[in-house]
Amino acid sequence: MKRSTTAFSSAPLRLDRARNALANAGSPEPSCGARLRLGAQEVDIWRASLDQQPPHVAQFLETLLSADETDRASRFHFERDRRLFVVGRGTLRVLLGGYLDCAPQEIAFRYGPTGKPMLAANERGAPPIFFNVTHSGGVALLAFTRVSEIGIDLEQIRDLPEWQAIAEASFAPRQLARLRRCPEHRRREEFFRAWTQQEALLKAAGTGLGTASPRVGDFKVYSLRAAPGFAAALAVTGTAGRISIRSSEYCAH
Repeated sequence: MKRSTTAFSSAPLRLDRARNALANAGSPEPSCGARLRLGAQEVDIWRASLDQQPPHVAQFLETLLSADETDRASRFHFERDRRLFVVGRGTLRVLLGGYLDCAPQEIAFRYGPTGKPMLAANERGAPPIFFNVTHSGGVALLAFTRVSEIGIDLEQIRDLPEWQAIAEASFAPRQLARLRRCPEHRRREEFFRAWTQQEALLKAAGTGLGTASPRVGDFKVYSLRAAPGFAAALAVTGTAGRISIRSSEYCAH
């Protein structure tokens, strides 16, 4: 498994002007943004705020959800959790609609054994699109590629008194030794760096903690500088030629 930090370009792109999106909400094929291009060896990572979208934008995104997604949203006990899910899944549909050149609500998902979503169908005659989503602290990262299966993980760096017990239960001996060698003032950041790398790897493999470990030699894992105060990592099973981090905005003017 290759662990490395790579340089990323920040290329903000406005996906949608909320006023136009709302105007088209009753249309069978609402226009939600320009066609997005994704090269054969590229990875696009979009950073989105889930907590700070205006109410009318969240309401529009909710209109894009399927019946089963709407039902899932209704089962959240806390309103903030429901909103995070709605904005995150709606944004995923808008982005996939841009890559596939179709209306967001036309997209159908299927789910792997651990619940990982994937497209039920891809573009005809085009390489498949693989994607993965993560969120923490009100921020989401959504990764898209045609390279291979992909996993992404994000964690807000925070105090975690039980980090040692978690590390001993979850980390490989080499990861644990590296964490213990780390200077104390950097140990919290190192813990979350190692945790996100491990989670990204498991998500790329479609497995979870407590299951058989994937063959790590088949993966490349990249540490990401996605946002201040966060640790993030990306795992792919092929070679990515370019990795870009972009920010998504919904603009009302």
